[in-house]
Amino acid sequence: MRPFTFSNLLVVSIMMIFSCTSKNAGDEHVPDPIVISGKLTAPVDAVITLKAGNLLESINIGPDGSFRDTLYIAEGYYRFIHKNENTNIYLTPGKDLHVELNYMQFDESLSYSGEGAAPNSYLSAKALKKEQGRKTFDVVAFYSSEEEEYKTQMKDKYDADLAFLNSFEDLPESFLQWERKDIEYGKLLSIVSYKSGHEYFTKKTDFEPSGEFLKPLEEMDKDNDAEFRNLENYRNVVINYYSLISRDPAKFDQISGIISSLKSPLIKEAVLNDLAFQVSPSNENLSKLVALINTHSKDEDLRTRVNTKYEEVKDLAKGMPSPTFTYEDANGKMVSLEDLRGKLVYVDVWATWCGPCKREIPYLKEIEDKYHNEPIEFVSVSIDKQVDKGKWLSMVSEKELGGVQVIADKDWSSSFVKGYSITGIPRFLFIDKDGNIINADAPRPSDPKLETLFAEYLSS
Repeated sequence: MRPFTFSNLLVVSIMMIFSCTSKNAGDEHVPDPIVISGKLTAPVDAVITLKAGNLLESINIGPDGSFRDTLYIAEGYYRFIHKNENTNIYLTPGKDLHVELNYMQFDESLSYSGEGAAPNSYLSAKALKKEQGRKTFDVVAFYSSEEEEYKTQMKDKYDADLAFLNSFEDLPESFLQWERKDIEYGKLLSIVSYKSGHEYFTKKTDFEPSGEFLKPLEEMDKDNDAEFRNLENYRNVVINYYSLISRDPAKFDQISGIISSLKSPLIKEAVLNDLAFQVSPSNENLSKLVALINTHSKDEDLRTRVNTKYEEVKDLAKGMPSPTFTYEDANGKMVSLEDLRGKLVYVDVWATWCGPCKREIPYLKEIEDKYHNEPIEFVSVSIDKQVDKGKWLSMVSEKELGGVQVIADKDWSSSFVKGYSITGIPRFLFIDKDGNIINADAPRPSDPKLETLFAEYLSS
């Protein structure tokens, strides 16, 4: 399981403001009632929660797993949540919905009946189809494609998604309109992710899609409150589009004007929530970013989290002295970061139990071999617990790990780990010959940007 991080917290915050909202008390029109009922097998909590925007409806579960409630809420998409599982449902005033499911086989067991069943049966089948697709999808081949081939694959996916939607009968027209739009925005999501995906998998760091290819993305309305509330692909397109602008140091100054121009408070706050992911010591515009969020966000919790994070990482900016360590290496010798002065130092913070860490090992070995004769020291700091030192030593030996291999003295609580405010791994650090920070969140070995960074400092 991935450790909970500041970024995870922001994801939760963003999700809470997505989707449609209920009618407010005092509205002239009160929606027709929706009776939602069902049976939950193997429940692990006493309630089911429906969430959309600021709406939070709790439905009590009986001793036998049955539930029933009458709701007066607007038509649209809602999250149906029980403990750690959730699914997307669509509710229509005046159309009752009966749900049957097993918590232990959540998505696979969902079954709907009643007048409101048709759109929900489709959403359930769509989610399972998407999950299956992830298992067979060749992401490397997809993003490595040249532009014309990529466009063909985009069209094939669009046609398949539309055909799947059209294979379902009795779907209300209002729901069909939303889903058709979501499929359209699926194409735009492929467009907005193409540049970064192609660069990553082909290692062409200077790749630029054609203007014609990007035209539909540039022309789309990115300030549509209703579509942002209801359509997952639209939300992802908008967030990714503005994220790409803000992550480009040359374009960062544009983002303040963009946020000021957004008319939808919902979209504005979601974009600011996403910007908060970038509160990192490696961000060249860190102080400006924090000031921008404090200026534009009306979410006091977000501002507090961002300011707290800023206080944690502001001393890890480029040029600041690096936190240090003196740890035991794989040969039982004590090694200090100060011992490596005079060389550039690339640090990998990892653990034997960390899957993403282990996936970087082949790339790290390749980089180490390539720069073997350069003044760069490669250091791997394991944060395995001291009681698991044997596992660490075994993996170092079995995988023939090179460079300097050390184990931290107090795993997550080690001073070096806390000094770099590390809450998730793998984490890579780049330190100059004088022991000062170059990048406290450096590119991974699998990222082609790492060699660009190395080249800059090897030539200076």
